[in-house]
Parts: sequence; structure tokens; C-alpha cells
Amino acid sequence: MPSDDLVTIEDAGGLVVVNSPFGSRTNMALGHFLSTMIAAKSGASVSKQVDPSRVLIRTNMPRAAYEVQRLLTETDPDTLETIIRKSLLNSNEVRWHLFQVARKFGAVRREADISRFGTTVVQRYKGTVLFEEAMESYLWDRMDIERAAEVLGAMQASDIDVEMTALSPIGRSGMDRYGDLMRPFRSDSAILRALENRLRAQRMALVCMSCRTVFHGMAEKDRTYECTRCGSTMVAAMRPWKAERKDLKDSFSSKEKARPLQLSANLVREHGDRALMALAARGVGPKTAARLLRLYGYDELELLRGILQAEVTFARTHRFWD
Repeated sequence: MPSDDLVTIEDAGGLVVVNSPFGSRTNMALGHFLSTMIAAKSGASVSKQVDPSRVLIRTNMPRAAYEVQRLLTETDPDTLETIIRKSLLNSNEVRWHLFQVARKFGAVRREADISRFGTTVVQRYKGTVLFEEAMESYLWDRMDIERAAEVLGAMQASDIDVEMTALSPIGRSGMDRYGDLMRPFRSDSAILRALENRLRAQRMALVCMSCRTVFHGMAEKDRTYECTRCGSTMVAAMRPWKAERKDLKDSFSSKEKARPLQLSANLVREHGDRALMALAARGVGPKTAARLLRLYGYDELELLRGILQAEVTFARTHRFWD
């Protein structure tokens, strides 16, 4: 039976129930900490649900209950506040508080719609008095980090025992309530792998910069791209519809117009399949691909995150382009 000196962790597969009768604000801090760490480790979204007597974590991470037990019994209590504050920097939970504070300060009109108060606006306020006030307001209203750190310390000193159990009626009683979704700090690994599969399956036109032969290929790992006719390694990649004879002739009509092809060929020669992945993305041209490869070319997952963000930006802004 959970009590103030016994915390039970109930394992129900994709659901972990932490019976911790320490009150809503303490449990909110513990729940946010646990969901943040599990989301960061698993790379997938985690749902948390908190009430005065328990914390529920829904995740597809294998052996999640043992990870929860490890986090509770091994995490340095002094790092708890730092972890929570960093995780809240990009959180939608703070966005509402920032919106309210901005209205009080007069930075946002009172009739403004919070749905238009997006992540771009939030980024502009980071590091300002407005953002700090919103953060402190949120933490004061929702969390007791000091008490949560004391609980963690007591668990590690064995003043509070932590035991693993099967799902009980006590844990089941809180399963039907509303839960908050905690996303990982960055894009889900499943989303990134799906993006990679799409980009690698995209058929690209390959244009030799030497003899102007056009052939086709995809972003195959560790492939060296050479002209099928003359063997040149200066091969530009583009969408097939851009490689039609009339458009291609126009692209080579002057040095200025040929520069994107030259840049594309340099990227393919230096980065191989990763360059083809970047150039296969929606709305990503040679200049954007060069920037992404310069920043993230050494790390495939980071490159995929950059490509995903570029596609999102394109989808949001291309209707305003001339």
C-alpha cells in the first residue's frame, strides 16, 4: 500500500503508474521530469497524467517501469530544477503563461488570439523579462520542485522505499483521466526514419556537368555517383521534371543560371547519398541543401531533423512566394 514512506511503481506494459501521495504540485514536477527523460531516451512522445496521489506515464519504451525506477533512485536531486527548466523552454505548457504575461505587459494586444502566438513568437521572447516571468509563474502555479527534489533525495537515502508491483486497483483508478502529451526535445525517431525512407525512395535526375548526359538514380547508401557516359564525378541532382530538355538547355545558357547546377554537383561529389536526400526534400534547393549539409552533414539524424524543419518551413511559407 503506497504511503509517505513507500512509493510503488506499477508495470502494465505501455503504462507505468507511480503511486506517490505527495500532492499535485510535487507529483507534477516528478511527472514532468520522468516524461521528459523517457521521451529524450526513447525518441518518442510520452503521455503523462498527474493527480495528488499518482503519476501515470504512457510510453512505447521497452521496460519503461525499470527506467522510471532507475530515474527515481539514481538522479541527482540537485539537477532536477535544471532538467525541468530546460525542458520547458520549448514547451506548449509555458506558451499560454507567456501569452498571458505578454498581454499584461502590453506586448500583445488583449484581443489577440493565442492560436497565432506560435513557436516563432515564443523564440523571440526567450531570454527576456517576459519569458522569465512566464516561466516563474508557471512553476509557481504548477510545480513544487523543491519538495520533489526532497522526495528524490529521500528515495536515494532509503527513507522512502521504492517497490515494483503489478497493476493494482489503486493504479487503475487513475487511468481514465486526461493526460498531457510530452514530446521529445526533438523530432520523433519514427518520424525521421519515415522521412529518410521517403527521401531515399525519391527518383532523382542526375545531370553530368561535363557531357550533359541525363540519367536517374536514388539516394543509395555509400554509392559513388559518376556519369554513365564519361565517368565524370561532377553530377548535379535535381527533380526529374526539371531535367527536361528545354529546361536543361536554359539552365546551361549562362554561367549565372548554371551556378545552382554547379553547386548541386559539388554537393553530390562531396556528400554522396546525403546530398541526394537533401535535394530530394520538398522546397529544398541547392543553397538550402548546402547549408544543411554544412551544419549537419556529419550526423545523419541531425541532417534529417534539419531537412524536416526545412520542409515544414516551406509548407508554411511557399504560398506567399512570387
